[in-house]
Amino acid sequence: MRKIYLVRHGKPDFPDDGRWCLGRTDLPLGTLGKLQASLLGKESEGWLLNAVFCSPLARARETAEPILSALNAAGAAEKTLSVYDDLTELDAGIWDGHSFEEIKLRWPDLYETRVDASIPIPGQEPYEEAQKRFLRGLYAAVDNSTGNIAIVAHTTVFCLALCALTGRSPYELRSFRLPYGSYTVLEQEAPGFALSVCPEAIGLLPSPPPDEELCTALLYASDLTSDSVVRHCMAVRDEALRIASALNAARPEAPLDLKLVEAAALLHDVARFAPEHEKVGAEYLEELGYPEVSEVIRQHKELDSPEINEAAVVFIADKCRKGELPVTVEQRFSFKLQSFNEPEALASAKRRYALACEVRSRINGACGSEIIRVGSFEDAFA
Repeated sequence: MRKIYLVRHGKPDFPDDGRWCLGRTDLPLGTLGKLQASLLGKESEGWLLNAVFCSPLARARETAEPILSALNAAGAAEKTLSVYDDLTELDAGIWDGHSFEEIKLRWPDLYETRVDASIPIPGQEPYEEAQKRFLRGLYAAVDNSTGNIAIVAHTTVFCLALCALTGRSPYELRSFRLPYGSYTVLEQEAPGFALSVCPEAIGLLPSPPPDEELCTALLYASDLTSDSVVRHCMAVRDEALRIASALNAARPEAPLDLKLVEAAALLHDVARFAPEHEKVGAEYLEELGYPEVSEVIRQHKELDSPEINEAAVVFIADKCRKGELPVTVEQRFSFKLQSFNEPEALASAKRRYALACEVRSRINGACGSEIIRVGSFEDAFA
């Protein structure tokens, strides 16, 4: 029994991060899309692939690359990406490449009637023709390969194919939901046999464990990090694990999750160069399906409370590193003092400094020793 993985590309780089009607318009992946592609690359290691096929559009090719890299890392012979024009997305006619906000303004009546999928957009490729085209490309990929394969393409043509394979009308394509970065599994009993859909494997989101390898890959996949940020994250990870291990030894009745600490520390600055980077990074990890990691990342700049937990450990570990270098809390905030001129920013820094001192005091007290060093600049914010 061979498996065919239909992989929807990651989220494109939409202008203003809005909602757009995207068919043949060729946008690359955005930052979240690149993270989703990296996640798919890790997930695909368990698929035992022999080949990777994709649509010619950039968002599909960029999503396919980490999957191909995983295949080549596992195989003896170097494989290349097979690009088939028939796998491309449906042409969305006059709406293609426009935001839905603009569409609502320019074509309000048509926008309202589009709840009925049988009403076409002017210039749109007919569903029946797109379905026939994509199935031709799908079966060509199957016939030109052996073993398990991945096909990276687009939601509309995937849904049209699923309609054909499950005996539905092409106008029922909205009965399937395939999120960005998801995959659907088809099966073929033997060469020449028809494809069948695994009903429990439609629109699955990848969920590999967020270990060091995956977290590092996500950092390098993000547009919002750099080599220096990656090195900082690794230094914070080392410090966070040191603190968490000491706490676990001192409080065996209330153990911290070391895997969660490691993942959140490694990824706390995954969106470092974005405004309110802690919120953006948390949103990325929530979208990727790691809510616990997301919650710790959200608090790494300012904690909700000084209670000793995984978030507090990552928070204080971050305050004990300036780049890669170990510093005291006092030194870290004295560096910040030099860059803050506005009263509001200075007040925020003072609040976070007091919170860091409280967390440090609680952790040192719990461990019965000064495992987090107290500096000599106690009056830094006097």
